[in-house]
Amino acid sequence: MKSKQVIAYYRKSTNPRGKSDEEGVAYQQSRIREYAKDNELTIIKEFFDVGVTGNH
Repeated sequence: MKSKQVIAYYRKSTNPRGKSDEEGVAYQQSRIREYAKDNELTIIKEFFDVGVTGNH
């Protein structure tokens, strides 16, 4: 079965549990990459928004 191609998006606007922006995004990235691998998904592009709030 051919894997599906997907785009991953990581966003970090606050610092929960005292983590830096980079640590929070790195955690999201590792979890999403693991999920993609486990579900036969190929990440073809990754986008990052650090310090951007979703509340306008």
